Amino acid sequence: HKLYLQDNMLSENIPADFLASVRAPDEDGVLIRVNLDNNELGDVVPDSLDNLEDLPLKISLSGNRFTSFQSESLCDNSNWQSGLVDDYGCKAILCPKNFYSRYGRQTESGDCDACQSGTFLGQVSCLDQDDKRALRFLYAGTGGDYWYNNEGWLEKEDVCAWFGIQCYEDSHEYAGRVKRIELPDNRLIGRVPNEIYTMDVLTKIDLSWNRVEFQFSKLSDSSSLHILNIGHTDTTSLDGIQEGNEFFKYFMADRLAIDGTIPKEIYSNTNLKVISLANCGLTGTIGTEIGRLKNLEELYMWGNNLRGTIPTEIAQLPNLRIVTFAKNQLIGTLPEGLQELENLKAFSITDQVTKGGGLTGELLPFQYNTDLNNVFLAKNKFEGSIPLTMLNSVDVKETIILDVSSNQVTGTVPGTLAKFDQMDLFVQDNMISRVDQALCNKRDWMYGGVEEWGCEAILCPAKTYNELGRVAFDSVMCHDCTDSSVSKKYIGQTQCGGKVASKTERQILETLYISCGGKNWLHVENWMSSGRHYCEWSGISCDDAKSVVAIVLGSNGLKGKLPTDLYQLPNLKRLYLFDNDITISFDGIENAKELESLVLDSTIIPSIEGIGNARSLTELNLRSINYSGPMPDEIANLNNLEKLTMSNNNIEGPLPNWLSKLNKLTALMLENNKFSGQLIAFEDYQHISLLSLANNYLSGPIPPLFLAQAYKDDKVFVDLSANNLSGVLPKELNRMNRLSIVLTNNKISSIDPELCKMMGWNDYDVQAHGCDGILCPVGTYGDRKGRASGNTECVDCSKSKYMGYTECITRVERSSGSSRGMAWSIVLALS
Repeated sequence: HKLYLQDNMLSENIPADFLASVRAPDEDGVLIRVNLDNNELGDVVPDSLDNLEDLPLKISLSGNRFTSFQSESLCDNSNWQSGLVDDYGCKAILCPKNFYSRYGRQTESGDCDACQSGTFLGQVSCLDQDDKRALRFLYAGTGGDYWYNNEGWLEKEDVCAWFGIQCYEDSHEYAGRVKRIELPDNRLIGRVPNEIYTMDVLTKIDLSWNRVEFQFSKLSDSSSLHILNIGHTDTTSLDGIQEGNEFFKYFMADRLAIDGTIPKEIYSNTNLKVISLANCGLTGTIGTEIGRLKNLEELYMWGNNLRGTIPTEIAQLPNLRIVTFAKNQLIGTLPEGLQELENLKAFSITDQVTKGGGLTGELLPFQYNTDLNNVFLAKNKFEGSIPLTMLNSVDVKETIILDVSSNQVTGTVPGTLAKFDQMDLFVQDNMISRVDQALCNKRDWMYGGVEEWGCEAILCPAKTYNELGRVAFDSVMCHDCTDSSVSKKYIGQTQCGGKVASKTERQILETLYISCGGKNWLHVENWMSSGRHYCEWSGISCDDAKSVVAIVLGSNGLKGKLPTDLYQLPNLKRLYLFDNDITISFDGIENAKELESLVLDSTIIPSIEGIGNARSLTELNLRSINYSGPMPDEIANLNNLEKLTMSNNNIEGPLPNWLSKLNKLTALMLENNKFSGQLIAFEDYQHISLLSLANNYLSGPIPPLFLAQAYKDDKVFVDLSANNLSGVLPKELNRMNRLSIVLTNNKISSIDPELCKMMGWNDYDVQAHGCDGILCPVGTYGDRKGRASGNTECVDCSKSKYMGYTECITRVERSSGSSRGMAWSIVLALS
């Protein structure tokens, strides 16, 4: 009456005479127990078991490979499964396909639940339910309620209908399981849970352009992951990435705040085909370990601060197709072995000069590469002529792009290149004296420009110039240059006369000294000393290549007009000239390509015009410059800004809506101005930690969406004091757990009670004092802070008409016409 054969490897069908001789027990209530769970039995549950219909049978068949009942004759055997067959039919024996339960059948304690990956009867687990569990963790851990698009998430039973989720098709063996998660730029915020790696048939994760942090300690659990894109996220460490499975081939991690050298884990992931680590702040050298990556096909490391030479081991990567090290500070010569990479299609080392490097030597001809049709070598220090064998093995029918502009290349552009039917050739800003005439007949070259303009489509003639060094449009023709200093020999020039860039960095600094009264500076150590390098001059900082990166001369007695030559310093990142009697213009600031921090408070700036061209700025301080008028629209162009200060000016009018679009801001300080109108919501600010609009003339209610995207656990300080804001402090602000908000001296009439439960607000004063920790109620005041804080409570005051009084006074209406400093008139109470 007991037969236990579970957890074996029994296969094929249940025999037709299975238990044929078994008889019912003599005693009532005794069950015949048969357990065949977790074997390989299948395909059909046979009708022959119906011979046992009169027996009190409790049979377990879950975890096998049954796909159907031969018929439903078994499903009315009321004696089976303690009578549950009478209640639930076949489901009391085995859950149907596409369903599952803990026991593989329906019981009094549990139904059979839907499961798209359930391909057999009687499943006891559901892999797509495991997927759903992992996705629920993802939703909860990254603020799913605030995503731009969360359609279907948690609401629909089928995860395949959730936005950004792609499942395997019905015909696939993994039907119903999650194949891809693609949620780029969807306002995810928080740490990506490790549960995401438990999705064992997941092949792609793309959470790029979100404020999320990845960790990789459980990456090895993700046995099918093929593509991982974490670019533009808050991930700071790649520790564990080397644990990727054998299928892990594509890793995109651009613009991470990794800093430091190339993570050693990258070199250990030898299965990778694509590695992208652009704009990650990487320093140091490219390691010789790169030679381990034998499967690598594409390598993107542009926009970092990599130094040293390109290691010869790069030639040991036979599958390499695309390589870019553009915009670093590499030096040395190109490895000869690059010519042996037969699969190489695109190679770029553009612009190593700007950051202080620059490859040298003669141009590599790449004469053995058969597929190479994109070569970018501009803005380096290559010398010599263009090789006659340049790209000698490439199919002449290919469209070729060859850029060797802005080097020190000499001689003739060779006629051997004429074999190519289509070529876009960029050779301007060199010391080239001639273009072979054969090239001037290539009608399809230069986007068809040679047909229209001949040789001038390749290079402007000697003694002429334009901004491109060649003709590209009817509106950009080559112009005569009458400057006598210009060589009559060289062609393809982009400026007429000596370039400002040709002035040395020392000469530029000397001009600053002379123009701004250097002899009278407070700190002038080593300036103009012939025996000291300019990097040793007081207030000057340089990088390893002895190029100026910072000028810090604040409060130093500078007087005069700031020379705009400063903007020509190629690696200048920080310019601090605050609190000096100098007149500043932004003409030419677009030349300061690397300028990140500009601190000019308490200087003389007659016009803001031009500031919008400083696109690389992350910090701008124009405090106390006596600016009057509306908020300058040019600042809207500075979409990399993280800190903006324009306080203590006379800025008038409404807050412009474009301020909300500067969504990288961590600090915005506009206090002590004359802004009027409604407070805007700043709902796109994710990273904000400081927002000050105090002492303006803003009116109306605080918007419910105010700082809607601020990360809920970040500490955020907001000062809106001394305005005309009114109404109820909205409950929607409870999305922020660590908000410190100053609202004193407004017209706030009440606080939504939900906010009085925000324990972490106002440095935990709300935890101690409730609503009083936000604002003292009507009929009271709070000394200095306008709220209860520490041991200071709100005190009765019959004169306080609104919440948040800081003194027991009668206020006169605040208006934009009142003079600065008298915005809040005080009438002493006489009694």
